Amino acid sequence: MVKILEHFEKGFEAFRKVAYLAIIPLFLDIFFHWYEGFLAAFSGTFRMGVKFSIPWDLPSIENFYDFPKITMMLPIYSAIWTTISTVIYAFILGGYLGKIHQAVRGMQFEPFMKLSSKYFIRFLFLKILWLILALPAFFMGMVAIVYIVFLLILGYFLYLTPFIIIADDIPFFDAIRKSVVLASNRGEVLKYALIFMVLTAIVSAFIYLLMNIPIAGFLISVIITSIVGTTFTAATMDFYIHLQEIEHLSIV
Repeated sequence: MVKILEHFEKGFEAFRKVAYLAIIPLFLDIFFHWYEGFLAAFSGTFRMGVKFSIPWDLPSIENFYDFPKITMMLPIYSAIWTTISTVIYAFILGGYLGKIHQAVRGMQFEPFMKLSSKYFIRFLFLKILWLILALPAFFMGMVAIVYIVFLLILGYFLYLTPFIIIADDIPFFDAIRKSVVLASNRGEVLKYALIFMVLTAIVSAFIYLLMNIPIAGFLISVIITSIVGTTFTAATMDFYIHLQEIEHLSIV
C-alpha cells in the first residue's frame, strides 16, 4: 500500500508544475453542471453520501458526487448537447493528459493545442465507445443495474487506456488491448484501483456535505475536485509509467 501511495505523492509533485490545468475541469464543471448544482443546493433535502470512482482521465465533480436526477432537456437537445460535450472533452483531453505526462516525466512542455490535435481522433474514438456502451442502460429498466455493474467491471479493465495512448503514443485499439492485458495480469493494477477508490470516497464524503450549502457549496466543491482530481490523474499517469518501466525491464 505504501508503494501505491507514493504515486499520489509524485502526482502532487507533478500537479505543482502544471497546477493551471485544474482550470480546465473547473471551467467544464461550472459550464456543464451549474444548473444541477443550483438545483441540488436548493432541493430542500440535506444530503450525505459517498461515491467510489475508478481512475479517470479528465476529472469532474461527478467523480465525487451524484447529482439528483433531473430531466431538463428534450431528447433531441440532449443528444445535441451530448455530442458537443463529447467532442469538447475528446479535444481537451489530449492537451490535458499530454501536459501531465510531460510534468510527471520531467520533459520539456509542448503547446497544449499541439497535444490536443495530436491525440484528438484517438480520444474521440474512446469517448464515442463509452457513449455507445452507456446508451443501453437508459432503456433497460431494472436490468440496467446488472448492465451498470458490467460497465464498472469494463471500466476497470480499460482505465489505463488514455494513459497508454499518451505515454506509449500507440493506436487506439492497441491501447485498449494493452490496458486489458495489464488489468488482467498484474495485481498492482487492481490494488491501485482499490486504493484510488478509497481515497476518492474520503474526498467524496466531504463534497457531499459541502454541496448542501447553496451556491457557495457548489463553487467550493468544483474548486476542490478540480485540484484533487488533477492530482489523482497525475498519480495514475505516474503509476502507468511505473508499469511501463517494469514491462520494459521484463522484455530486456
